[in-house]
Amino acid sequence: MSDSRSGSGWYLWLIGIAILLFAAWFFTPLPMFVGISMSMSRIRGVEARMQQAEVYLPVATNLALYCQSCEDLHLTNRVGASRLPQPLPSLGSPWASFETNFAHVEYGGGFYHYGYRIQLNGDQSSSSTNVWELYLRREGQPEKLLHRFALASGDRVSLAQFTTSSIAEYDQRLAKSPRDIDLHKAKTSLLVQYKPEAVRAACIDAVKAMPDHWWPRLTLALVETGNGKYAEASRDLVKFTETKPSYSRYIYLAYFYQLTGKPRDAAQAIDKAIAFPIVDLGDDQNNTECRGYAAGVYAFRSGEFETVIKLCDALLAVKENGNYAKAALQDLKAAAESATRASRPDFAPSEAIIGFNPYERIDVQKLLSK
Repeated sequence: MSDSRSGSGWYLWLIGIAILLFAAWFFTPLPMFVGISMSMSRIRGVEARMQQAEVYLPVATNLALYCQSCEDLHLTNRVGASRLPQPLPSLGSPWASFETNFAHVEYGGGFYHYGYRIQLNGDQSSSSTNVWELYLRREGQPEKLLHRFALASGDRVSLAQFTTSSIAEYDQRLAKSPRDIDLHKAKTSLLVQYKPEAVRAACIDAVKAMPDHWWPRLTLALVETGNGKYAEASRDLVKFTETKPSYSRYIYLAYFYQLTGKPRDAAQAIDKAIAFPIVDLGDDQNNTECRGYAAGVYAFRSGEFETVIKLCDALLAVKENGNYAKAALQDLKAAAESATRASRPDFAPSEAIIGFNPYERIDVQKLLSK
């Protein structure tokens, strides 16, 4: 009996410990602390690699070359990981900003930031030679000088080198994550800017990888329109829309007609859109009202007032986003109703509504040009 009771006691102790661990994991900040600890451990490992000569020496040279070439390469705004020189992408997913005399590379985010900074030392540079200094940057710590070196002021990264290495990095990442729409968008953006003849093939690859996603289909339709194949592009996008018809897909179809200057077709697509439940789908950009409001503004400017009124009525019934867009929709509806009475009012779109633009970093006119 004593052995039985002893075994039963250990069993109860184990259950009690398991319950305490369960409670600690799900009802205390313990998972957050564990996650932060694991993240910091990984970060310390990356920081250690960043301070190894075989890593920071090529980083220093390549960053300096990018700075000296930034005007030729049009490196403006934020530059993503796939467009950065090796070995930077191999360390994680950084972003960077470039000037002719400075570059900032950052890893991490949220609770901790770290990376590199490279700076031109103007006092020690000459007309023929630039002296650069590479620093390690870590949040809450002083910068650490890793390398000081000279580089001929005329040295550059060629556009062909930059484009080839960036495409190779995108392809490598897409091979690992073929359904990453952000990677497809970023690669398309690069190709539109530097290698437009390869955009169509990239769109086809994206369609194959993500056959149900609207963005690759819409982009391919715009490219085909630019190649003089509007009828085929429109037919294929309509076919895609009708295979799984929804409010969202018809709104994207309306956007295609907007970009290609077909306001009547856009209005008809909007009319079909509001025949379906107005709900957000998993691959949507912005919410239903943002996309709908943008479509309504275009329809208003195109004189499709009846469509605008019907669209606004449908969107005003949407409850999911509260009153977010209700005032703007009311104003748009009132303007359309006034316009139907031959009294076209002054109307300005609401700045409180986030604009719908799936091509913020892509020149749409280049997509539509041969």
